[in-house]
Amino acid sequence: NMRRYARQMVHDSIMQFDASVNIAAAQRLGAEEYKYYGSVVEDSRDWCIRHVNKTYSEDEIREMWAENEWTGKAPGDPFIVRGGYNCRHHFRPVFGLELN
Repeated sequence: NMRRYARQMVHDSIMQFDASVNIAAAQRLGAEEYKYYGSVVEDSRDWCIRHVNKTYSEDEIREMWAENEWTGKAPGDPFIVRGGYNCRHHFRPVFGLELN
């Protein structure tokens, strides 16, 4: 269905733009760790469920990303494409002590 495809393309474009701005700013500010956050819904991917609300270094994120495959995984930078197509999650920089 073209409407569904168009909706997914718009969603992914906006989310990826937002992620690219946030990650670039975090890296300029010296972020060393990132928390994967967002809500878990009925069709959340196992990757997202497994990592949501957990904090990782940039190297850990890139390593986990490279070593795993899953349905819907989009090509590109894990900080930008996150869980894949239509993903609702983000990597948020963590600075110092963070209370959950």
